[in-house]
Amino acid sequence: MVSKSILVIDDEPSMREVLSILFETAGYEVHSVGTAEEGLSCCQKIQPSVVLTDLNLPGISGIELVSLLQKKEPNIPCVVLTAYGSTESAVEAMKVGAVNYVMKPWNNEELLLVVQRALGVQEIIRENVRLKNQIKHFGYLVGHSGAMLQIYELIRR
Repeated sequence: MVSKSILVIDDEPSMREVLSILFETAGYEVHSVGTAEEGLSCCQKIQPSVVLTDLNLPGISGIELVSLLQKKEPNIPCVVLTAYGSTESAVEAMKVGAVNYVMKPWNNEELLLVVQRALGVQEIIRENVRLKNQIKHFGYLVGHSGAMLQIYELIRR
């Protein structure tokens, strides 16, 4: 089984460390960076399963980062973390594509559940892409029986 990876983007080293320990203990591979720019670069290199980003980052904000990531890497779910949350920023984060918005300090079990749900979203997105590709290649034929697999093979030839 491929290890699920999490990219943590937070300008506070102590937050990156705490989140790294939490998720590594839960069995995730964790990468962490301090700026949105580093996060964008890291996403291209490692293709994380989930991105956790602070809302207030130097330079590009967490909301701007989520927006950029959703344009460049729409299959990577993003969760926004913040100590300075508001209803407006939560709504804005969700509008640009965040799958969740979590206030600091968080409950560890709840944050782990948020990430598990984000991974579920990622699986749904991947399945959707796979099914769209299948439809693209085979029209609207659906099925996995032996007979259908033979038909797909015949079409491929």
